[in-house]
Amino acid sequence: MSSYFEGSQPHMRLAALQPLIEEDEFRVELHKSERRPRYLHHPPDGGWGWIVVVGSFMCMYISFGIPRTLGIFVTPLVDNFESNTGTIGWIVSMPMTLLLTTGPIAGALCKKYGCRIIGIVGGVLAGSGLLIAYSATNVFCLAIGLGILPGKN
Repeated sequence: MSSYFEGSQPHMRLAALQPLIEEDEFRVELHKSERRPRYLHHPPDGGWGWIVVVGSFMCMYISFGIPRTLGIFVTPLVDNFESNTGTIGWIVSMPMTLLLTTGPIAGALCKKYGCRIIGIVGGVLAGSGLLIAYSATNVFCLAIGLGILPGKN
């Protein structure tokens, strides 16, 4: 079985690949220490993609980190609100449950209204829920602030 380039000259191989390489995407530099060319890729967005990656990581870190670490606060919450473990356990499990079950709804809303506005609304809901939970004086306010609103983002 022979390949397409077998038997062809090196300059002919480069000419065959030339339509695949756009001039705007790559720049060739020769360094003094190297004899071979070094291809530098310039991102089309100017490097803002990494900012999006860091922002997405932080969103996932907060969205999945807060609900998963609420279990360590069960005993202090039971003592503070003079409630039982079952009630606080339901409140602590609500954010992850709502986060995973409202995903299809959030996806449909993102498709209709755009990801930016839905993300902003989700962030405001989660932030306001955590503020409500911080100032909660009873179990009902804790359930709204810690269980329902942060789970909807």
